Amino acid sequence: MWNKVLEIVFVFRAAYVLAREGGVSSDIRMIFKANRFEGGYKMKSLLTFIGLIALLAIPHLAAGENLYDGCESVAYDANGNRYLATSGYNGSLVEIDSNGIESVYMDGFGMTYSNCVCGDTVYVTTGTGLVGIDMTNDSVFLELEFPVIQSADGVTTDTAGNVYVVDTGGRIYKVYVSDSSYTTFVYSGLAPWTQDAIFDKAHNRLLVAGFSAGAPVQAIDLEDSSVSNVVVTPYGFYDGITMDDKGNTYLSYATADQVIVYDGTFTNPPTLFSSGHSWPAGTDYNPNDEILAVANFEGNRVDFVHLYLDISTDVTWGQVPLQVEFTGSSRIPVDSWTWYFGDGETALIQSPTHTYQTPGAFDVTLETVSGEETHSYTSRNLIYALADTIAAVDTDGDPGEAVEVDIYVANTIPLNAMYIPITYQGALELTLDSFKTEGCRTAHFDELSRTYFNEENCQAYFKISNNPEGSTPGLDPGQGTILKLYLTIPPTATPGNTSAIELVSFSTKVLRFYSQDFYYAPIDAAGEVSLSGLCGDADGSEALNILDVTYLVNYLYKNGPAPEPENIGDADGSGTINILDVTHIVNYLYKEGPEPVC
Repeated sequence: MWNKVLEIVFVFRAAYVLAREGGVSSDIRMIFKANRFEGGYKMKSLLTFIGLIALLAIPHLAAGENLYDGCESVAYDANGNRYLATSGYNGSLVEIDSNGIESVYMDGFGMTYSNCVCGDTVYVTTGTGLVGIDMTNDSVFLELEFPVIQSADGVTTDTAGNVYVVDTGGRIYKVYVSDSSYTTFVYSGLAPWTQDAIFDKAHNRLLVAGFSAGAPVQAIDLEDSSVSNVVVTPYGFYDGITMDDKGNTYLSYATADQVIVYDGTFTNPPTLFSSGHSWPAGTDYNPNDEILAVANFEGNRVDFVHLYLDISTDVTWGQVPLQVEFTGSSRIPVDSWTWYFGDGETALIQSPTHTYQTPGAFDVTLETVSGEETHSYTSRNLIYALADTIAAVDTDGDPGEAVEVDIYVANTIPLNAMYIPITYQGALELTLDSFKTEGCRTAHFDELSRTYFNEENCQAYFKISNNPEGSTPGLDPGQGTILKLYLTIPPTATPGNTSAIELVSFSTKVLRFYSQDFYYAPIDAAGEVSLSGLCGDADGSEALNILDVTYLVNYLYKNGPAPEPENIGDADGSGTINILDVTHIVNYLYKEGPEPVC
C-alpha cells in the first residue's frame, strides 16, 4: 500500500512540473521508462490523470516539434549506409544519412520503442506489437500484436531471419516472418524489467539486459529457450545491449549516462567505454566504420563513438588562416598515426598542429596501425574554416530619389539566423524608408524584422531568421544579396556629399551569424551612397569635355535647358551656376586647374 501511495505522489509531482513548465518533464519520462507504457488499468489511470493536467501545457507543446522526442533506439542499415533511430513519443523512425543529415523516414506508428535492421528490412516495436518494413519499397509488410504484460520493447533477429521481441514484463516472443506467426519463446526466468536483446551468433543464443539494480546479463539458448545468467553486473539499469564483431558486449548504463563494455569471455570486470550521454538507450554497432551508435532517450539525439579512436581539437571553427591543434587517442596501443585534414594536407604524429588556409567545412580522418590491424575514424565536418563577409554595396541617386542598397553576404557554412546592425549617417542625411528580402537569398526565411530603429541617430537592427523547430532550410553556403534597404536622398542634397552604410555593432546591437552549432561575427565592409552624375557634366554624357562648357553657356545666355540635376553644373561649388563655373571647367580641362567640386 505504501508503495502505491509513493507512486501516486510521484505522479502528482510529475504532473505538477508538466503543468508548471509547459512541457514533458523528466519525472514523467522516468515513469514512462520504468513502466514502458504498461497496458494495465493502473498505468492507464495514471496516464489519464497526467493527460488531464497536461492540457495546461498544450500551447507550449504546439509551438514546435523536434525530430526526436524520446530517442529510444538506433540501428545501422549497412545496405543503405545510414542509421535509423526511433523517436518514441513522435511514433516515427528518423533517418541519419552518411553526412549526418537527419530526416523523418516513416511515421504514424503511435509509439516507437526499439528497432533492428536485418538486410533490407527494419523491425520496429510499438509497445504492444511489432512492425516490419521492407526498405526496398518503404512499405509495411508485417504487423503483429502481442498479449504483452508490460510493453514490447527490445528486438533482434537471428541468422535464420526469426525475430525476437522482449516483453518487459518477463517474456520473449519469437516471430516467424514467413507466415507472420509467433510463439511465446520465454515465459519466465528473466530478470525484472528486461529491456533489450542481441543475437550472439558465436554461441547461438540471445543476450538480454534489464532495467533494475544489479541486473545480470542473461543468455537464452535458442535450442531449448532456457535462461541462464552469464554475469551478475555491478551496476544495472541497462536500457540497451549490443555486440561488436570481436564479441565484446556493450551495455547502456542509463542512469549513469554511460556505456560499459564486457570482453567476449565475461570473466573480467566491465570497463567504461563512453560517458557524457543523456540516458543512453538502444545501441548498435556499425562494423564498416567501427562506430557504436548510442540513442539518447533524454538527450533526444544519437551519439556516435568510435570503438578504438578519438579526435579532439582546441578549436573547431574560426576565420582563415585557422590554426588547429589536433590530438589523437586510442583504446589500444598504436604503432603509427596518419592524419588527413580534409584540405589535402596530412601529418604523421599523434598530436599535430595544422593551419587551414582556404575556407570550407572539412572532414578529418585519423588512421592508425596497431600490429596487423588498421583502424580509421572520420569526423564529419569537424572543422569550419571561415572567410565570411557582409558588405553594403555602393549606390548613387539623384536628390529626392529613393535608392536601393543591397546587403551582400558571402558565407562558408549554412546559416539559420543573421543579426545585422545598420548605420547610415553622413552628409546626405538619408532617411530609411523600408526594407525587404524578396528576390534575395533569404526570401524563404521565416522572419525578417527590424528589432531596433533610431531615426535620429540613423541606426537600425535587423533580424533574419528561421524557426529553430521548423523545417525551413537555412542559407546555403554561397554569396549574394540577403537584404535590400530603401533610403531616400533629400531634395536639397549637394553633389559631392556622401553617406556611409556601415555594418558595425553599436551599443548592444551586435553583428552575428548563427549556424546550427555556433555563432560568430563575419568580416564587415561599409558601402556608400552618393549623388549620381559627374560634377560639371552639365549635358549628362558621363564625360567632362568642351560640350559641357557649351551646354552651360546655352543655359546661362541662350535659354537652353538646365543641367539635370541642376546643381551638377555648379562646378566651383559656390551654390549658384554662373560664368565662373564655365571658367572653372575650362581651366580644369585645358589649364591644369582644380577638379570641379559641386
